[in-house]
Parts: sequence; structure tokens; C-alpha cells
Amino acid sequence: MHSRGLYIQTENESTIDIMMVTPDGKEERISNINPSRDLIAAMEMDYSLYRGEVTELYNLPLFEPKLDIDYREYLELVRTAWFLPELIQDIDPVGAFVVRQRIKLITQRPDDSSASYWLYSGQHIIQALMETVLTQLRLRNIFEVTFANTERKAQVDRYRILRETYPQLFDYYFRMIHLPKEEGDMPYSNRVEYSINTLLELRMLELDMYFRQSNRIARCSHCWHYFIPKTKKETLYCDRVWEDGRTCKQLGPNAQRRIDQQNDNALAIFEVLRKRMTARYERYMDSCENMATEYALDLDNYLLWCEEASQARTEYLDGKITAEEFVRRIDMYGDLKDFVAEKTEDDAVETVLERLVRNNLDLDPQQRYCNIQTLDLGEPNPEWKIVTAEEWMRQEQGSHRPLAERAAEINKAGLTEI
Repeated sequence: MHSRGLYIQTENESTIDIMMVTPDGKEERISNINPSRDLIAAMEMDYSLYRGEVTELYNLPLFEPKLDIDYREYLELVRTAWFLPELIQDIDPVGAFVVRQRIKLITQRPDDSSASYWLYSGQHIIQALMETVLTQLRLRNIFEVTFANTERKAQVDRYRILRETYPQLFDYYFRMIHLPKEEGDMPYSNRVEYSINTLLELRMLELDMYFRQSNRIARCSHCWHYFIPKTKKETLYCDRVWEDGRTCKQLGPNAQRRIDQQNDNALAIFEVLRKRMTARYERYMDSCENMATEYALDLDNYLLWCEEASQARTEYLDGKITAEEFVRRIDMYGDLKDFVAEKTEDDAVETVLERLVRNNLDLDPQQRYCNIQTLDLGEPNPEWKIVTAEEWMRQEQGSHRPLAERAAEINKAGLTEI
């Protein structure tokens, strides 16, 4: 007979059973869970509605500034909080169970007769409700450090990175017992049972089991979701299907190629020259007398340049000519005689957000990023500007974003091919 709490049973660690025991001895079991897939599922859970409702609890009368605390205000908080786990019951039954048990323990604590007892108890209830959100937040930061940019690294190197970045995660000790064997000569079986106290302990136990298995967790470079590759080979893209029916494996290489083109200054110059030649042609056609100038460009010459530039671009992308030869062929008026080929490497420098995550396991983007008003005093006529939370976050993310998002921004900017 188990006491109330959360238990994990497994025989070979490739699958686990999660057992939830209520104070009255009622057991609920979720069987045949793969630890690696359960970790990824925990990353994908949508707590946005739940988190918003929990945050609203701070607007209840209990937390208003005043000298006296009314017990009825505390009861209002308890009644409201008790039903909130229902919002996540379907997507996270284990999280809902843990939160309910935590709230029950808090409400059963004896009154210490202090003036602030109900207020502090109410704050502890909200902290209990936020355990699911905080655990997911920490798990996402763990994944960011361990799996985001380490597809080419061995498992031992990934484990070493995690241990060096967040050493506090390795202070957990799990109480384990071997379960009795029902038949045979030996008293114990190979099946073991772990006793778990918090959701983070559950995720850390699953992570430990993951590192003892042969499967790998990778992040799709195109959509930024985590997945388990089907082979042991380096896998950059998952099989997620988009609205047009194509998968990340089909869309990812094209998006990467588009970004590589933008980071190549020869191709960036091609875009500049394309717009410049179009403008010269339009000025020539708009001229009343079509006067011949140094940069006159009539229709025949413009179409000829487009054809030759497109051909040169194709040969350059195919590796048949160098960047210098490519620019020489498209530079009709000799504007770029001093061209030097350069390519920007996206992953060369750690971004601000990556550094923040590495230094803070509890980093919460929703709390860090908000709409701010700025005034650039370095400008001749400075004006107040609004920087949205999304813009601020993109600035600190740099190139550390999904290929799908970055390629869409390039296409939206009008950087199209001839």
C-alpha cells in the first residue's frame, strides 16, 4: 500500500509507468511512457490560459494592501485555486495531480496565529499552482543548453555541457526500491520504483533515463521543435507537416539556402545592383527625350543585363565561378572594383539570449521582454519610439531563430530572384 504521492516504476528505463496516489489511497496509473518522448511532450504543453488565470489570482481582495486580513478572502482564493488544475487536466494530468496535492498540504497546515498567516498561505498556493509553468520553463532552458545546437556532439559531450552549465540540477537523489518478484526463486524482480516529490524531479529522472538510452533528442532547424530522429545520423529537420502539405525536411534546405544567400555579401550586392539597374532603366524610360547619359539603360540593355546576371548568379550558386568573378560579370558600370568576398557565419557568436539562458536556469522570456519606450539621443532629431516585446526578443535572439521565421522575413523584405 502506497502513501500519497507520485511514483515511477520501470524495468528497463525504455518505458516507465507513472503512478499517482491520493491521500485516500486511490491509485491512478499512466503506463508505457517513453521518457524521451515524455520530455518533448512536456516542452510542447500550452499553459498560456492556465498561467493567465493563475496570475489573475493576485487581483483578489486577499492581496490588496491593508492592515487586516479577512479569512473569507482567503477562502475565496482557495476555492478559486482548487478548480484551476482542471484547465490542464487533459494535457498534463500529472501536473494537475501534483498541484492539487500541494494545495491540499498547504491548506492543512495549522494556523500559527500570526497576522500574515492567511496572506503567506495564499502566496504559497499561487506558487504551488505555478509549479507546472516553472518546471516547463526550466525544462526549456535545459533543452536550449543541452540539445539546441549540439546535434553534431556525442551524448557524453551533451551531458557534460548540461552538468557544467547547471550543476545545481545534479544535487537530486531519488529514493528507489526494488519491487518484489511474484514468481520464481528470487525475492526481487528487475522492476524498480522511484518516489518523486516535485515535477522537476520527475523531469530530471526522465532526463537521467534518456542519457542511459541509445535514442537522441534533436531540434529541427526549420520549425524549432524537438524530435527524436529515426536514425543515428545527424538529422537537422523533422517530419512536421505544414499547411501546404510539405514537411520540414522538404522546406528546411530551401530556407537555409535563402539565408546563406543573404549572409553572402556577393549575393547581397547582387540584390543591390538588381534594384539599382531597375531604377536606372526606369529613369531612362521616364526621361522625355531619352537623353544619353553615362548610366543610360534602355530596354534592350536592361533585359540583356537581367539575363546575364541571372546566368552568373546560377553559376555562382552552383560553385562554377568565384564570388569575385560573379560580381565582375554583374557590375556593368564598374561600381564595385574593390569588392572582397565575405560570408557571415550565423553561429559564430553567442547571442544575448543564449548567454542569459546559460547563466539563469529560471529565465522567463515573458517576464524579461515587454514593450518599452526608447529615445536615441545619438540621432540629430531624437524621437520616442516603441520597441515591442517581440522586437526586443528578436534583437537578443539574433540569428538564433527558426529557419522558417528568418526565411519568411527575407522574402517579406522583397529580396527575390530575377
